[in-house]
Amino acid sequence: MDDLASRPEISWTCLVGDDGTPIRIRPGVLSTPEAAAALAEQTMSRAEEHLMGGKLTRMSLVGKEGILILVRVGEYHVLITCGRDIQGHGTVRNTTTEVAERIASIIASGINQTEDQ
Repeated sequence: MDDLASRPEISWTCLVGDDGTPIRIRPGVLSTPEAAAALAEQTMSRAEEHLMGGKLTRMSLVGKEGILILVRVGEYHVLITCGRDIQGHGTVRNTTTEVAERIASIIASGINQTEDQ
């Protein structure tokens, strides 16, 4: 994850558990992990109210400070990425998707190891 999260267009990444606690953080300048955790919870809840029981998998919020991307990783985690698309359109989104896929496989393999024991 670190090689992707350290790309220059990414200001920070944060994996948030279902209790709102940031799990893994790359510090940045646009906000704090605590603010990210609160925003993720609030935004996901609000969006999912309109999905009639469905789960949001990804949401992008574009503001003057850059783009904030929220991705649900599994049932209990949300990945938050903040950055600017300095290398072309969609770079932050693509990087976030790649990070989320890696995290999902790590979480899944951890669950499988736990179940096997």
